[in-house]
Amino acid sequence: MRTWLRGKLPLLFVVCAVLLAVPVVAAFADDVVNDVVASSNSKTITKGKSTVVKYWIQPVNNNTDGNPTNGAGQCNAADGAGLTLRINAPTGVTVDGGSSKNLTFNGCSTDANGANVQSVTFASNGAAGSYNIGDATYVSDTNSPAATYNFTTTDFSLDVAPFVSSTSPANGAATDTTIQATFSDAMTASSIDATTFKVVRNSNNTQVAGSFGPLMMGGTRATFTPSAPLAAGETYTVTVEGGDRSASPQDLTGVKSSNGVLLFQDSSTNPATKDKTWSFTTAAAPTSSCDWSKHPRASPSPEKLSFIPVR
Repeated sequence: MRTWLRGKLPLLFVVCAVLLAVPVVAAFADDVVNDVVASSNSKTITKGKSTVVKYWIQPVNNNTDGNPTNGAGQCNAADGAGLTLRINAPTGVTVDGGSSKNLTFNGCSTDANGANVQSVTFASNGAAGSYNIGDATYVSDTNSPAATYNFTTTDFSLDVAPFVSSTSPANGAATDTTIQATFSDAMTASSIDATTFKVVRNSNNTQVAGSFGPLMMGGTRATFTPSAPLAAGETYTVTVEGGDRSASPQDLTGVKSSNGVLLFQDSSTNPATKDKTWSFTTAAAPTSSCDWSKHPRASPSPEKLSFIPVR
């Protein structure tokens, strides 16, 4: 018996060594390299509006590189569990109302619909501009404190866009009126023309011809002057076109701010409203008829007429 065991000991040693090594290697592969992925590569909001962005942990393909677009690895129980990251917002933007937000994950996900996806809200009350968001800072990992993580966040652009803050004229406008739009930010004059700022007569669906003067009020007010007086008692619709880089496909037409960000009206509706449209009605034409019955003292009476003979 001893002789038989003595002959089998080397084989048993090898089997035990393999069984012990497999979980160690697997745990190492699961925990060593992961990516932080954001739900979008482009978001558009206006001043005072916000947008929700989802974050999740995704194992890198083969757990060797830092590029999640090459394909996700398998999600195992240890992936990302207990991991805390700090999502940082650039100057002029807030994340959940502050400059940063800590997110602690319970595991990983392969897409934005997984159980371990977390959401934050980005907002801005600043001027129009384009901000790059993708900075995530490692804070801690309670599940595997000794692991080394490679966090490659998927950067995305947050466009804080200009919007139309006021319009004129109101109803009852004179036929020789100008049409104005005032924006929240200084605009690029060359982006405002007859293709992006349209005045249309509703009754015959024809666009009004005219010209644009120089931007006023520090570049925030555009003025359109019709080539001829408008028709009396008619309704006109004005459309100032915007764009949305976060749309699919992207809409890159429309008027732009002085730093190149497209006009955008509202990100709180679905679908979002990118154009500004309003209507006004011109004053009715004056009447000039006389009704003598309403003015008896002024009406001629036959018995009071006198005739002077011509000699």
